[in-house]
Amino acid sequence: MSSPKFCTSCRNRLDTGTAFCTNCGSAVRTSARAPVASSADQKNPCYAAAEQGNAEAQYLLGASYYNGVGVLQDNELAAAWYRKAADQGNADAQRDLGHLYERGEGVPQDNLQAAAWFRKAADQGDADAQRNLGSCYSEGVGVQQDNEQAAAWYRKAADQGDADAQRNLGSCYSEGEGVPQDNEQAAAWYRKAADQGDADAQYILGELYHTGKGVPQDNEQAAAWYRKAADQGDADAQEKLNELYDLR
Repeated sequence: MSSPKFCTSCRNRLDTGTAFCTNCGSAVRTSARAPVASSADQKNPCYAAAEQGNAEAQYLLGASYYNGVGVLQDNELAAAWYRKAADQGNADAQRDLGHLYERGEGVPQDNLQAAAWFRKAADQGDADAQRNLGSCYSEGVGVQQDNEQAAAWYRKAADQGDADAQRNLGSCYSEGEGVPQDNEQAAAWYRKAADQGDADAQYILGELYHTGKGVPQDNEQAAAWYRKAADQGDADAQEKLNELYDLR
């Protein structure tokens, strides 16, 4: 008698010969390991509540498995618990399950699934998911490429203070991708990200001050922003800073 098989995405037991999991719909890539927690796992403070269906506990238990905190690190079990929480509408779990599909950790790599889970979390206002969904639209990964949608999702995340999204939205305005080309708007969004310590945005803002693009030309401001980026290890910023000093 053959050993039972389990879906690697949601740990559901599979019928013999099935091509798709009846629980989560994923294409089957089976594992012979059942979703049975060890006695050590069951001592995790989230385990009992997760087993009883508490979505936040399920998410935290998934995070414990992903990070190997209090349990043995296990991406498949992380994905299984994230899915349980995500199916109950937990935005953190939906976002992190999207990341697992994006990277193929614990589940088969699947850009369509990644984008779908990012969207569920993004629709609930999760800034990280909104930015990642923006990137999906910008690059045409898991969704049809659409610069207007990319800029719209970047803006939602940027308005919540996400520095990466602010920098990306600055790039949209700089290039006129998905929004009207506007150097002043580009500089304003780069400034928001730079003020949060984003080294790439600091370097770009230095460039804008050096060239007077979207801001008044000001070599002192350029040097100040190049220095901030250089202090974080940006070699290009250090080179630009050296060039400015050579001009003096």
